[in-house]
Amino acid sequence: LNPNRAAFDVDFQSKWKGMSKADRKRLLAEDKAKIIALKSRGSETLPFEAEEEDHCETSPTAYSHIVPFLNLVAEKLNKDQSQLQIYDPYYCAGSIRTHMQALGFPQVHNIA
Repeated sequence: LNPNRAAFDVDFQSKWKGMSKADRKRLLAEDKAKIIALKSRGSETLPFEAEEEDHCETSPTAYSHIVPFLNLVAEKLNKDQSQLQIYDPYYCAGSIRTHMQALGFPQVHNIA
């Protein structure tokens, strides 16, 4: 709802004005829970030694850049993108699974 934020959505702002108090309260609670979950990511103890500068994750935007390539791979294998099995050996907080699932690739293997 803040136009100074990168994710500002004009359409959502106009819908917000017409929402009931209960709907607004529910959305705010959901957002708060998501923010808490995001802040706690990466704070768990890892089963291996990690350097601070190596402990970072790839952005969702970067994953979206490889979707055309992955779709080409799926096409060459005569598979749907949802059938591709993607292995990511670089475990951090595991957000690759969430990001790739949002892009239509549910089979991501990424375990510490």
